[in-house]
Order: sequence, then structure tokens, then C-alpha cells
Amino acid sequence: MGLNIDLSRIEGSPGFLLNHVNSRMKLGLFRTFKKNGFNITHEHWAVLRILWDEDRLPQAKIAEKTKKDRPNITRIIDVLEKNGYVQRAIDPDDRRIQIVTLSDKGKSMPERLTPLALHFLRDAFTGVTQEEYNSFVNVLERVIQNLDNSENI
Repeated sequence: MGLNIDLSRIEGSPGFLLNHVNSRMKLGLFRTFKKNGFNITHEHWAVLRILWDEDRLPQAKIAEKTKKDRPNITRIIDVLEKNGYVQRAIDPDDRRIQIVTLSDKGKSMPERLTPLALHFLRDAFTGVTQEEYNSFVNVLERVIQNLDNSENI
């Protein structure tokens, strides 16, 4: 048998709830950054976050890590480059590969953006215990793993 999942109301379905949370999280993070003088979207944040951990990555690797397709990641990196956060260069060993590197401005952003993101997330999870938060993350990771392993996807 499996879980008792009630699909009688769209508002209570997992997909609807995840989509609603996702939309609100993206908008809330953008508004938090914007209110503090940064025109950074959740997509920009994800790319910068990855580059702060590992600078000088091929654009295709960033697409893979952010789960974005190549046209979308190109558009996101175009904006980040235009705004002075990153630079792109052709890989000297393989001219088909674009290497993305943080600029000095991009390197200075973690200490400016991370506290804002943390404040936003703490507000979003107000009233949620650490145990509930950990369980929430674990459940989401398990569902992702199940979907990745599913023959139906």
C-alpha cells in the first residue's frame, strides 16, 4: 500500500505546495536583496553561490550544478557579467568551453549577500524547529532521489 495522499484539493497537493513555496521563496529573496540595494535574483544568487565555493568553472558545469539548461545559464551569466560580478574566457585547452570566473566585485559579495539570505530564510522558517527543518530538507532530498531514480520521469 503506500502513503495516503489526498488529491481532493489542489491546494493540498505536494506539487502545488512546493510550487507555491518555490515562487514565494524566489520572490522573497529577490525583494530582500533589492531592498538592500542589490539587483540579484535567485538565479544570480545560485550561480554566485556555486562560484564562491569553486571559482573558475566551465559554464556547462554551472548549468549542471544549478539544474538549469544551457540557454538559461547563458542568459544568467550574461547578466552577471554585464553587472560586473563575473568574467568569461575561452578555455585555452578547448576553445568550445567558456570558463566563468568571479570578478573582484563578485568575490566581495558573499559577506554582503549571505547575511541577507540567512535573515530572509530565518524569517521564512519562523516557528519551525531545527528538527522540523532538518526533516523537511531530508524529505525533499529523498523525494528528489526517488524522482531521479524513477522510470516515469
